[in-house]
Amino acid sequence: MTRLLLSLFALCIAARADFDPARYEFRRAISAGNPAPVASFTIDVPLYQGSRARLNDLRIIHDGSETPYVIRTLSGAHEEREWKPALLNEAAMPGKGLDATLDLGSHPTHNRLRVATRQKNFKQRVRIETSDDGRAWAIARDDGYIFDFSQGDRKVSVLSVDYPPSTRRFVKFTIFGWSDPEYLDSAWLTYYTSTSGTSDTLASIAASASQDEKTQTTLLVADIGFDGLPHDRLRFAVDTGLFYRTVEVETSNDSKNWAFAGQGVISRTADREDSTVWFSEEWNRYLRLRIFNHDNPPLVVRRLTLSAYRRVVEFPATAAGQYWLYYGNPDAKQPAYDFAQTMPRDATAVAVTLGPQEPNAAYRKPEPPVKPWSDRHPGILYGVLLAAILLMGFFAVKFLLKVERT
Repeated sequence: MTRLLLSLFALCIAARADFDPARYEFRRAISAGNPAPVASFTIDVPLYQGSRARLNDLRIIHDGSETPYVIRTLSGAHEEREWKPALLNEAAMPGKGLDATLDLGSHPTHNRLRVATRQKNFKQRVRIETSDDGRAWAIARDDGYIFDFSQGDRKVSVLSVDYPPSTRRFVKFTIFGWSDPEYLDSAWLTYYTSTSGTSDTLASIAASASQDEKTQTTLLVADIGFDGLPHDRLRFAVDTGLFYRTVEVETSNDSKNWAFAGQGVISRTADREDSTVWFSEEWNRYLRLRIFNHDNPPLVVRRLTLSAYRRVVEFPATAAGQYWLYYGNPDAKQPAYDFAQTMPRDATAVAVTLGPQEPNAAYRKPEPPVKPWSDRHPGILYGVLLAAILLMGFFAVKFLLKVERT
């Protein structure tokens, strides 16, 4: 029993002793001028690039001991509420399009129209009007678009249109070019709001372009240069001209196997310009973007700018002086510290200085795994196998000859 307890204790000590400086390729000095309950620094591009485990390998060391920390993402907050109002006066107007009115029944704030349709392969302009009484109407937006592209197993669609926030009870929308009320299945109104987070521009890269005449799309492929840089939005630097195009975003860590990340619209009209596409945060090295041109000339995209919400590291600077941030260990696991629950919530984080990246002198490159004896001596193995085959053949022939004589 005593031996078992000692073994378990030793195992716990080994599990806790996660930090070994010989396993971390890089380090950076952290200068804390004064003690602080919470100190913080911003994660920058060199830190993203040097990390070998997507920030799971960060370790803060002070006087030879590991210091706990938390990583906080400054993403702001989002709120979304949706209603399915009564659909009134739905009718197709010859030479114009499909008109329909939504009655909210009260006066909540709303700023987005979303529709559902079984139609495929279309791009239709949408006008949105609002009213308090259902008689006097004001245009909320006149240059919205809904879009669908379906081909085989590929489907890209944008079926919502944003407009300035309104509290008016009635919303009328016109989908130009639709000639049958059956095209519209249903419609919703949404109030979407977000408090601004803090974002950082992390990279500006070029993309190679090719044209797919069959699908009338432009395909852009870009290489960030390393794996592990977060990004949740792309800004397109497009040559002059007016446009309204849907974009599909895919990512890959090897430029061979691609995964869908999101889709959006980039546009430049007479009234506004929005050249940014948002999607779920990705960390892969390669980007593949498909711009749907339809019958329009391809866009000339000069640059792509990648951004993400800022991440900060917060830790207790219990003593003034120099701390060290170690990273660059692909085998490191994400640490779990009590500090995430015990840190003072009302304390203002004190910014500390993060020094430049430098090689860790204690780092030792892992030895390559030792190959099995059979892999290191294939000639001997094949020789033994050949000898065994020949010996088995000899005895087989000898046995057959003996059977034949009898």
